[in-house]
Amino acid sequence: MPKMMRAFAALLVASFILAACGSDAASPTATSKPAAAASATTAMMAATAVMPTPSKGAMMTPEMTGTAMMGTPMMDMTPMMTGTAMMGTPMMDMTPMMTGTAMMGTPMMDMTPMMTGTAMMTATTMVEATKLPEPTATAIPPQASNPNAKFTIIMWTKEGEPTLTWVNNTAKTFSQKNPDYNIVVINKGVEDIKGQFPNALLAKDPQNTPDILWTVSDHVGVFAPGGLVADLDSTDFKASYNDKFIGAAAEAAKYNGKVWGIPLSAGNHLMLMYNKKLISKVPETWSELIAAAKPLTSGSGNQAKYGLVWNFTEPFWLNPFLAGFGGWPLSDPSDATKAKGTLDTPEMVKTLQFLSDLKDKEKILPAEADYNTADQLFKDGRAAMLINGDWSISGYLTDSVKANLELGIAPMPKIDATGLYPAPMVAGVYIMIAQPASQDVDKMKGIKLFVDYLTSKEVQLDFTKTQNRLPSLTEARNDPAITNDPILAGSIAQLEKGKPQPVVPQMRCVFDAEKSPLQDVLGGKDTPASAAKKMQTSYNTCAKDIQP
Repeated sequence: MPKMMRAFAALLVASFILAACGSDAASPTATSKPAAAASATTAMMAATAVMPTPSKGAMMTPEMTGTAMMGTPMMDMTPMMTGTAMMGTPMMDMTPMMTGTAMMGTPMMDMTPMMTGTAMMTATTMVEATKLPEPTATAIPPQASNPNAKFTIIMWTKEGEPTLTWVNNTAKTFSQKNPDYNIVVINKGVEDIKGQFPNALLAKDPQNTPDILWTVSDHVGVFAPGGLVADLDSTDFKASYNDKFIGAAAEAAKYNGKVWGIPLSAGNHLMLMYNKKLISKVPETWSELIAAAKPLTSGSGNQAKYGLVWNFTEPFWLNPFLAGFGGWPLSDPSDATKAKGTLDTPEMVKTLQFLSDLKDKEKILPAEADYNTADQLFKDGRAAMLINGDWSISGYLTDSVKANLELGIAPMPKIDATGLYPAPMVAGVYIMIAQPASQDVDKMKGIKLFVDYLTSKEVQLDFTKTQNRLPSLTEARNDPAITNDPILAGSIAQLEKGKPQPVVPQMRCVFDAEKSPLQDVLGGKDTPASAAKKMQTSYNTCAKDIQP
């Protein structure tokens, strides 16, 4: 049986099993062994495949909202859980989503015939969820770039306005250059793509089934296991196509030894931000940073000033430092069949001790700081340096903030003890090819032409200039339009020291396992060695039944 047919059959079998079993069939967690066709079932039950993104007090990043990189407004996510994976946070009650009710203000795929209201989730704490509206609902009508063309390619994109207008205009320009092809652009939220794509392939409706997806790297780990998207070696692209892209962006599209996506932009990474009004020389090592931060730390209460701030109780901010001490939270992070948690290690113990010392020994950090606290201290000119992500940059360039802050960006300094740079996790936006489209010769020819156009230097630089997205193309990264812009140049210098954000399901267990022990160390409630052991134990419990 062809690969796609096997995947479809598995999806149907899973549907009938769930429908027949009712609530009892729905009750196992996502770490329980599925009754049949584990990978395909996981692909269809897309809401149970969760990937890491910042959580408590963090930003709603572009990868979650579809808004422009570096231009996403900040919001408090303390009480919020989304259907995308939240970094190191307990999962929400998914009952409404599994019954077809709207999630984040957008409809998920209709699960009513299959589910009776119990979510298949990891065995983590359930918390009350706050719905967040996606800025672009599916009410935005599809846009055809050339309705009279010979061939039509349907693309679902997670981009919302204003980037959606850019996508439509770019598709129209492509069709003017290639009149045989009509690109139909259909806006879908990130959760809609995850939930509706498997059913769309089952329906085989030529008017609505996407041929390509413009979506987040997280979806590689959702769609690749069930064979719903094509690996590049099975298409006209071949895996070597990604050799022209920035390393971390290309690596984030790998899963189980194959390449599943083509990067259009790169980013969503942490970096050092500093106030040029307070910092005249960018520190190159952490000892230099500490020396610069100490005299800038003074006062208390509302008058307190700090040399450095960040949301230092969140795992997303922990793992770059772990890399700086020579560790990483997963072995084989792009292969779900081999990935293992590596948390109880000497490198993790050293990392936790280092962070604890910054707070309690060097005293350059606040006693407590969530995302919003750190962000506001930096905006108010009361924090000289900040570690934050590229999604926040535009918020530090507004006229109201400039009175207190003159923004500078640089890579996080080297760790003195190792000579290594902290390595933030890097994600991005990718084109993925639906398995049926990969078998259509005419469509593949058009898809290849379209992707070649999207990843051309001209279009990549226009994307950067108009949408504030870092390009994925190495050649574009070296263009003066970027190298001469100190903000973009600083951001991309940090990106190139990053590591691809793993898309394997084990990464969810990593963030869940790291969160509480990290907070205990920084709160003075536990030692680094004890916390590392607790992280590993928690990870092992979460990951033991994951089906790659």
